[in-house]
Amino acid sequence: MLVTFCKRVKTDICPFLRKFYASINAVLAHSKFVDEDVKLRLFKSFALPLLTYSLNVLFLSGTQLSKLNSGWNNAYKRYLV
Repeated sequence: MLVTFCKRVKTDICPFLRKFYASINAVLAHSKFVDEDVKLRLFKSFALPLLTYSLNVLFLSGTQLSKLNSGWNNAYKRYLV
C-alpha cells in the first residue's frame, strides 16, 4: 500500500532546538572538568541526534535548515572553542 501526501505539512522546529539546547546544558552540567575532545564526543552522541532525527522524512525550508545548522554552530563555538 502506497500513501502519498499532496500537501506539505508545516513543521515547527522549536521543540527540536529546545531539546537540543537542553541536552547541551545537561552535558555541560555533568562534565565540568572533562577534556574538550570528550565534550565534543558527548555533544555528537547526545545532542546532535536530536537535531538530525527524522530529517529525511520532514520537508524543511532553507530557513529552517539554516536555523538547525546555526544551533549546532552556536553550541560548538560557545562551549568548545
